[in-house]
Amino acid sequence: MEYVHLFFQTFLDALAMYLLCSFVAAHPPKLNKNSVYWFSIFQLFCIIMRLEFVAGSDLFFDQVDFMNYDLLPVNSIGAMLFLLLSMFVLNSLFFKLTNNGVLFTTILAFVLWILIRMFSIVAVNVFAVAVDFDLSYLYRVLTVVLAYFLYRKLSIALLNPYTVRKNVYTKIVLVNSLVSLLLLVAYTNFDTAIILQNLLYIVIVFSFVILINAWIVYEQKRRSNGKNVLRPLSIICLSSMSWFRKYVPDSMSSTINCLRSRAS
Repeated sequence: MEYVHLFFQTFLDALAMYLLCSFVAAHPPKLNKNSVYWFSIFQLFCIIMRLEFVAGSDLFFDQVDFMNYDLLPVNSIGAMLFLLLSMFVLNSLFFKLTNNGVLFTTILAFVLWILIRMFSIVAVNVFAVAVDFDLSYLYRVLTVVLAYFLYRKLSIALLNPYTVRKNVYTKIVLVNSLVSLLLLVAYTNFDTAIILQNLLYIVIVFSFVILINAWIVYEQKRRSNGKNVLRPLSIICLSSMSWFRKYVPDSMSSTINCLRSRAS
């Protein structure tokens, strides 16, 4: 029975991550070869990470690990970095993106995953207290629903992927969010109980990160508006200088000739 749970839990995790990567990469989810490969390889990775292998005369797995896999498909820092690497490879192989696009898609999809899953964990524990059901499935189903909502309702046009990937300020915001979430996940040790016990501190940290990111966005807009204001002024100055060089010397020479004629 535990293998059935393993399959369905990893299936929901792979489906949510595929929807998020498709959303960020502007890749419409279709039942084609690339999508099947991406989904199957990622689910296989999630399954392998949860099997406990025993080394002996033959290498075999002893049991399935279900401890601390509700936040991410992995439950250790090393496995989380390997998860990011595997997502980067899959996105580069099966999505038609540039190197910057692959990196942007991987990081943003990972950040969205953690935010959506943490929201799902809190929402389920707040509103489904009396539900006699495995909460880990509710976390995953709600994550899939929210990922599908992002893809269907918000549209990738909201992100404007080309300009976003080329924007230095957006990259700073993205890296800032990723580092903050990685530190938070490491602090909670992938345990949903620790997240719920320290929910107030997590909200405070998130608020601080959001304020920093909002200040970065504001600074970017202020500088871009300053450039837009200075550009017409520079055009006016250049036009004035060209007019001055063209007409002022002639007027000065005519004035000098007039004074000379009067003196003579």
